[in-house]
Amino acid sequence: MLVLLRQEWKPLLVAMFAAVVLLTTGVVDTWEELHDSALNLAMNITDLVPVLNMPGSGLEVVPQEPRQAAELLAEAGASSYCLSPALIKDALVQQRIVEVIWPLRLEPTSP
Repeated sequence: MLVLLRQEWKPLLVAMFAAVVLLTTGVVDTWEELHDSALNLAMNITDLVPVLNMPGSGLEVVPQEPRQAAELLAEAGASSYCLSPALIKDALVQQRIVEVIWPLRLEPTSP
């Protein structure tokens, strides 16, 4: 259909079609929500940075194994740690433990 139209009308019709698609598919609403959440994050970033740099923050949202490891190391007053072979095999749990126990370092020779 666009092939049969006059050349100067094509950009106008394409723009109108794009507007109809954007307005009827929810893209505008999604974009507005994304903008609002990004703006909200930017306004609260000063509250977020200290939490990100706080050791042990986010402990309540990780699986049980990292929480138990954090508790055991805190009770022992450890300065470093190593993991059992079973925990080393589970990459996700290992990563979560490293995240939760930061700033302590994972050292294979740690007692």
